[in-house]
Amino acid sequence: PERDIRAMVEAVRGLCAENGVAKGPTAVGVCSPGPLDLEAGLVLHPPNLSGWTEVPLSARLAEELACPVYMENDANAGALAEWRYGAGQGARDGVYLTMSTGVGGGLILDGRLYRGPRGSAGEVGHVPVEWGGEPCACGLRGCLEAYVGGRAWAARLRASAPEDSRVLALAKSRDTITPEHALE
Repeated sequence: PERDIRAMVEAVRGLCAENGVAKGPTAVGVCSPGPLDLEAGLVLHPPNLSGWTEVPLSARLAEELACPVYMENDANAGALAEWRYGAGQGARDGVYLTMSTGVGGGLILDGRLYRGPRGSAGEVGHVPVEWGGEPCACGLRGCLEAYVGGRAWAARLRASAPEDSRVLALAKSRDTITPEHALE
């Protein structure tokens, strides 16, 4: 986390310098995969961020940047952005799904972001889809993310790509196959 926080601070300072903002930002919004404690500004223990356990991200950034920092779940922030500026404009309700390393989602209900308990209402990646199924990075078994998350998809591709496949030819090695090779 320390290396990542330092990179975030340097990126904010660099953007301010590039855009002539000498005093620095007046406030910062930061997104993180969950689970989070939004009131305390903590990144609790996201399964796809090794070493990030109870990291006080908001406080650390606020201290370094000398301004208020507001934290939100990354999929919730994506849902808000899409609702406000993208394809969801004008809609009262919306569902935003994201799939990368993990699988997440954000919900707009009746014109408002719906977080649910502990801000995890849209965390569809950890919905069980197979009883006693594949292990998930969250510690449970059978979660949707264990089947369609980027890490799981890459592992399946590496195990099953035929020797004469275009996927393997693009990756040049079974160990480097990614979902992007399958899409390409």
